[in-house]
Amino acid sequence: MKTRFILGSIIFTIIIFSFQTLSSASTNQLTEINQIANLLEQEDIFIDNWEVIVKEKKDYQTFEQMLKKVKKEYEGYKFEKTETKNATKFIFKPHKNDIVDESFILIVPKSNAQEYEITYKITGNNWNEEIQETYENKLEEITRELFTENLTKFSCIKTQSSVIMDRVSMLNHLQEKLNVQALNNIHEEDFTVLSGFTPRWETVIPTSDKSLPMNVQLAAREGLGGKTTITIGTPIITTEY
Repeated sequence: MKTRFILGSIIFTIIIFSFQTLSSASTNQLTEINQIANLLEQEDIFIDNWEVIVKEKKDYQTFEQMLKKVKKEYEGYKFEKTETKNATKFIFKPHKNDIVDESFILIVPKSNAQEYEITYKITGNNWNEEIQETYENKLEEITRELFTENLTKFSCIKTQSSVIMDRVSMLNHLQEKLNVQALNNIHEEDFTVLSGFTPRWETVIPTSDKSLPMNVQLAAREGLGGKTTITIGTPIITTEY
């Protein structure tokens, strides 16, 4: 399990610099989450956790202005400044919400003072029309106020299926439903990961095969009692699977 987490973190760190950015014409910031959720519900598979992360690197000359803007816009949020070996983090979180967890993070690397990174992250354990509408509007407002067309977005859903089906058959079924063309497969003793491309979503990662980029990952891990944990992410999975 540790290997999976480290591998995912390394991949996530490396490829974030090579994304094609989202089209500024895209108005529905939760399209991907909603489509995945609808697909899983059609299969009688219900969501355990969902996550959306928006990131953007900015010129350091704009940092003080951005910090003041975030403090002003989100005055009621809890603020924390932390120091690590590699960076200084400015973290803003709203007061506890049992439905959805939000956070803003401004990260200033100590090795490169020419740029910083702003991240907005929302996670939840339930998904319905009310949550979708509320956070779709909020995410659109936040991306308009604090980000530009150069942002990158990651969407991920994790769930558990009690359907009696082996993990490979489960992934093949979801691959067909999402119209995914496979680019790479990883098979281990208790988990399988499929990386590929679907025409459903815009954000992509260039691959060595320049004719077809990557924008989706499907993972399935077999657990106790015959249950399979399924994780779907676009353009990659950002959580431990």
